[in-house]
Amino acid sequence: MREYNFIYSKIVRDDNDFIGKIAYSIYKEDKIQYINSFLEKNQKNPDQHELKSFHEISSTENSIDRYRLQAENLLQEFLDNTLSEALNEASEEIKSNQILLIRDEVSKLKPAGFWFGVLQNALATIVLTGFLALIVLIINFSTEGFWKTIGNLFDFTVTPKQ
Repeated sequence: MREYNFIYSKIVRDDNDFIGKIAYSIYKEDKIQYINSFLEKNQKNPDQHELKSFHEISSTENSIDRYRLQAENLLQEFLDNTLSEALNEASEEIKSNQILLIRDEVSKLKPAGFWFGVLQNALATIVLTGFLALIVLIINFSTEGFWKTIGNLFDFTVTPKQ
């Protein structure tokens, strides 16, 4: 008659015990290594009696704690790697989005082109020339008077009526 080892219920505390389930898979890996080692030395698979020493050692509180600790370390390593990859992906996506935003903003700041710049400069020159002419006229009005300035401007003499 086959004897059953109830190690699963010792390692896994309840249905939601993810660490326990990982620990149980580590226990099963150790059992397979023990069986393979036994097979290599004895040229046969171990029977129930020959597996009893493995079950006794693996069922101790220290062994169960070791399986759970290995499971916690394995899970922590997995989470660290997963979070690191997610962080790297998020960082790359943020950098890519920032580059696109910067390109959009820079393209808004660039001048429209060479001819647009020429047109801007020509208009600025016309406006500045008009402004300077207006200042000269105002100064001339204040020193020469309105009618004399108009006469000089159009090359004729204006005499006011008396």
